[in-house]
Amino acid sequence: MSTVTNPSVRTTSSRVLSAGVSALATAIVLGSLLTISTSEAAFTAVDSNPSNVVGADSLDPPTGLTATSDTTITLDWTATTDTYADGHRILRATNPGGPYVQIAEVTPRTIETYVDNPPVGTYYYVARAFTTFWESADSNEDPARPFSCPADPDLRACIRFDEDLGGTYADDSGYSNTVSHTNGLLVAGISDFAADGAPTRRYEMADSASLDLTDAMTIEAWIRLDSQPATGRVGILDNDGQYSVILYATTGLRCSDGVDNLPHVPVPTGVWFHMACAWDGADLTLYIDGMPAATMASTGTIATVNTDPVSLLNTSPLFDEPLDGAVDNLRVWHVGRTQAQICADAGLSGC
Repeated sequence: MSTVTNPSVRTTSSRVLSAGVSALATAIVLGSLLTISTSEAAFTAVDSNPSNVVGADSLDPPTGLTATSDTTITLDWTATTDTYADGHRILRATNPGGPYVQIAEVTPRTIETYVDNPPVGTYYYVARAFTTFWESADSNEDPARPFSCPADPDLRACIRFDEDLGGTYADDSGYSNTVSHTNGLLVAGISDFAADGAPTRRYEMADSASLDLTDAMTIEAWIRLDSQPATGRVGILDNDGQYSVILYATTGLRCSDGVDNLPHVPVPTGVWFHMACAWDGADLTLYIDGMPAATMASTGTIATVNTDPVSLLNTSPLFDEPLDGAVDNLRVWHVGRTQAQICADAGLSGC
């Protein structure tokens, strides 16, 4: 007797069995989950979890920025304390407090110096730390004024007073008109250091043919008066019997080309100002901060027979009328400088 199997019945039975097994497995899993205790299954947020808290941070600026001027300006600072910073940005302005313009980006963070070489002028610097697009506040501001001695045959003396070389200050004109001093003192100047005047101090340049300015001359210097003379006079520069810049009590500064003396001009006390006494062989002019303060026609030839030393911050030859103040960045030229040149020399604008 043969048995006939119905395929459709077998298939249906298999599906029912499979569905039952699946339902049973689901029930077992659910049952297992229901047996887990609440303490094992729950995740509760903690009120204090410092290791996972992201706090606000401020990128600290660099500190102790200093700007030291010579023919260039050297900037030094102490790096930001935030070690993740990429480096520092250097910014410069022509007025205190800005607006500032970025002139350099210095990386890595450990570099703490930069040399700027701007045109002659007065500049104000700040530095900032940065990382990617994040920038710190400004560092302290520090001003500087570069001063250079150009290679020019008409420049007969160029004294910066920036370093005492053991009783002398260098002349960077190329004519070796070195300033020797007795008890000289360097104080803060318009750029780096300046020579300070006092009765016990003497500054002089030896007589030299290169300082015999016969037919034209310009004397330039930055001057700060600590007091005006109560009586008499005090010297700024005096080549006895030839040319001089001398300050008189009550009347002010006198510029002389050895042929004529300009009328005296009052000058301020307690601040730095730029002075230029210029003679082009036809006109003698005294400039204060780049502007003409007195002028007159003057022709002739400066006598050169005198062999006395040229005095600085005093009068020659007795050196008994000392200046109470300081002189910086002295230049002596054998040419009458124009107002535009004097203004540029002083680093001023709008003259």
